[in-house]
Amino acid sequence: MRARPDLFASLRSCARCAPALLVAALILVAFATATATTTPRAAQAQEDPTPAPTATPAPAWGMATLYGGPIRDLAVVPDTRPDAQDTQRIWGTGNGIFVSTRGITWTMAPRDFPDSQQVVAASAETAFVTDSEGVGRRTFNGGRSWSVMRVGDQTPYHIAAVSPDFDQEQQAYAIFEADGRLWRTSDSGSRWTEVVIARGAQPMVGAVGFSPLFPTDETVFAGTNAGFHVSTNAGQEWSEGRGVGAGGPVFGPSQGPVQHQGILVPAEFGDDPARKIDPEVEDVFAWTPAGLWVTPDQGMSWRSFGLPAGLAAIHDVAVSEGWPADPVIVVAGRPSTAGGAIGAISEDGGDSWRPIAGASGLEGTAVVLAVDFWHRPGPDRKPPRQSPTLTEHIFLPNVYSGFDFTGDPEADPPVPSDFVHVTPIVLRREITIGTNGAGVWSSADLGRTWDRTSALPGLRNARPSTVTFLDDESALVGSQRSGLFRSEDAGASWTRVESALPRGERGAILALGVSPAYASDRTVFAATADGLWVSRDGGTAWTATSGPAGARYVAFSPDFAQDGRMMAGGHRSSDRGASWQALPGAEDWDLRAAAFSPRFANDSLILAGGYLTAEPDEGTGVLVSRDGGDTWAAISHNQVRDRPVLAIAAIAVDPSEDLRIAVGTTNGMFASEDGGADWRRVPRMSARDIGSLEGAVRREPSLTGIFVAATGDGAYWSFNRGMDYLREPRSPRPLDRVALSPGALRVIGTMPLGITYAELAVLEAGDAP
Repeated sequence: MRARPDLFASLRSCARCAPALLVAALILVAFATATATTTPRAAQAQEDPTPAPTATPAPAWGMATLYGGPIRDLAVVPDTRPDAQDTQRIWGTGNGIFVSTRGITWTMAPRDFPDSQQVVAASAETAFVTDSEGVGRRTFNGGRSWSVMRVGDQTPYHIAAVSPDFDQEQQAYAIFEADGRLWRTSDSGSRWTEVVIARGAQPMVGAVGFSPLFPTDETVFAGTNAGFHVSTNAGQEWSEGRGVGAGGPVFGPSQGPVQHQGILVPAEFGDDPARKIDPEVEDVFAWTPAGLWVTPDQGMSWRSFGLPAGLAAIHDVAVSEGWPADPVIVVAGRPSTAGGAIGAISEDGGDSWRPIAGASGLEGTAVVLAVDFWHRPGPDRKPPRQSPTLTEHIFLPNVYSGFDFTGDPEADPPVPSDFVHVTPIVLRREITIGTNGAGVWSSADLGRTWDRTSALPGLRNARPSTVTFLDDESALVGSQRSGLFRSEDAGASWTRVESALPRGERGAILALGVSPAYASDRTVFAATADGLWVSRDGGTAWTATSGPAGARYVAFSPDFAQDGRMMAGGHRSSDRGASWQALPGAEDWDLRAAAFSPRFANDSLILAGGYLTAEPDEGTGVLVSRDGGDTWAAISHNQVRDRPVLAIAAIAVDPSEDLRIAVGTTNGMFASEDGGADWRRVPRMSARDIGSLEGAVRREPSLTGIFVAATGDGAYWSFNRGMDYLREPRSPRPLDRVALSPGALRVIGTMPLGITYAELAVLEAGDAP
C-alpha cells in the first residue's frame, strides 16, 4: 500500500527537528474501524527486514445519534394518499423537520433546518414551516424539497392558519410577530397581501382560525387586541370586534409570543349541507399564554377555563374530532414548578382536569389529538327498529347522520331516538405531545399511560453539545436540551442518563469535566445554563453546586486529588467545587476555555481565553496566570493578542521539554512549543472556528504527544507534540466538539445531530500494514 505523501513529509520534518525522538516520530496514527480493538501486526517483508513505515488504510468513522430532543411544534392531518390506510400524518419541528404516521417512527426531511420552530400542515404532502429567524418555507411533496416564502416587508412572521381544503382554496394567513399585522395568500404562499380588518385604527392580530366548512361558508376568525373578528366572505370584510369587556381573550404581540396564541374551530362546527341531520355546533376555542376560552356564539360571549392546575402558561390546545359529543380537551404548556405538569387533559368539556406530569426542566410545547383509523359513516339510513347502547361505544358527531333528535338541537344535547339504527365506531384516540427536550410523548388511553420508550428512540433529534471520556471505553455526551447520555463502547451506542440534571430550554449542558483522579474519586462536573452540577458516582446521581451558571468549560489541576483546584467560567475553587470565588478581572471576560499546566504543582501556570464582556465581538487573546489564578495578564505576542479564544490544550511529554500549547480561535489554530513565550499560526489548518481541542500523552507502544482538534472542516490531529497537523480527509464535517480518551486510544466527535467515533491505531516503525 502506498504511503500518503503529506504524512511522510510530516515524519521527515519531525525527524529533522528531533532526532532523539525518531522512534516517536515514526509512529503512524490513523483512524481504523470503530469496532476494532487492536490493529494486527503484519508480517515484515522478506526482502527488507526493516522497511519504511507505511500508512494504515484510510480511517473509518462510525456514526451514532441521540434520541429525543426538543419538539417545538406538531401538526396532524388525515393521510389520504392511496397507501395510507386511513391513518394520520404527523409533522414535527425541532432540530430538523420530521414526519410520522403515528408518532412512533419518524423520518427527517432531507433538507437541514436545524432551528425549525413552527409547522402548519395542509395535507400529508403540504406543510409550512418557520425557522428561528421567523422565515417561512413550504413543501408540496412531503418535505423532500422546500422553497422560501416572502411575506411583506418584515421578519419574523408566524403562519397562523391554512384553509381546510387547501388544494382548492390555497389560502393561508401569516402574522408579523413585531406589530401583529395580518397577511393573506390565495396562491399557496407565492404572493401575500396585507389584510385590513378595520379602517383607521388597525388592530394587532394574534391568531386566525378557519371554519372546517370554509369551502361553503367562507368563515374565518381573527383574534386581536380589539376583540374577536369574523369574516363570512373569505376575509374580504370583517365584523367589528366582539367580546371586548365580556371576559374574552385579548390577542396580539403584547400578550406574549404569537406562536403560543391560537383559534381552534372543532371539526363539527357549522351546518354541513352534505349531511341531512347535522347538529349545528357553534363552539370556537381560543387561547393565549394566559389561558383558554370557548365561545358558543362566535365571540359574543365567552367561558374562561383559566390555567389548569400545574401550568404557568399555555402553549397549544387540541380538542377531540368529536367535540362536543366527545368532550376531550388537551393543553400543553409551561409548568408552574420544576418537574410539574407539562399539560392537562379534560374529559368533561373543561369542568375538571388531569395533569400530564413532566420531568424536571421539561415543558410541553405542542399537542395533537390524533384519531387513528377514523372512518366517516355512510349515507343516512333508517333500518328496522334497534336500540343502540351508547355506554359501550364512542360516538363521534360524524355518526349523527344516523340520529334523530328530540327537543331543540340548539338547546339540548343531541341524543339518538329508539327507532334509528346507529353503527357504533370504536376509536383509538391518540394524544401526542411535543416536549421541550425529551422528544414526543404519546398516549392511546387519554393520558393515563404514556409511551416514552418507543416514541423517544424513534425520534433522533437531540443535539449534542459537549463530550468527554471517563476512561478509554466509557464516555458522556451532554445535549442542548435533552440531558445527558452515556456510552460504554467508546461512542458506538448511547443511552439516556435519567438524573436530576436539568433539561429543556434552560437545561443545556455546555461543558463536561472529568476529575484527573476519576479512577478513584468517580467525580464528574456538568456546566449547564442553570448552574454547575457534580456527580461523585461516575455520572449517575447529580447535585447542584454553588458554581457559576453558563460556564463554557470545566478545567482541573492535574493534582486535583491533592489540591482540589479547578476552574469553571470566570470562577475558581480550591475545595473540589464545594465553594467558588470569582477570578480577579472576571467581570471583564466571557471565558470560553482554560487549561492548567501539566506541571502546575511546580509552575502554578493556568491559561485561559475567550471574549471581552464589554465588546462581545472582541477577544481576550490568551490570558496567563503564573500564581495559580491570583493575577492574570494577556500574552502580548502579536499572533495571539486580542483574539477570541475557543479552546486551549497543553501537554508535557518529557521532563526535558517545555510545555506544548495549542490554542483554537475563531480564525484558526496557534501553537507554542516553549511554554507560551513564542507563538506561530499552524499552517495548512482550517481558518474556521477551532471549536474544541484535546491533548494527551500516549505511552504505548512509544512515547508521544497527541492533539486532536474539531473544526468545520472535520478533524485535524498531530502525533508529534503539535509540531505538525494533518486533516483527516474522511472525518465527518463539521465537527463541533472532540474528546480524546485518557490513553489517547480513541476519539469521539460531535456533529449538529450526530456523534462520530473512531479508534486510534498505532503501528511501530518496521510494521507493515
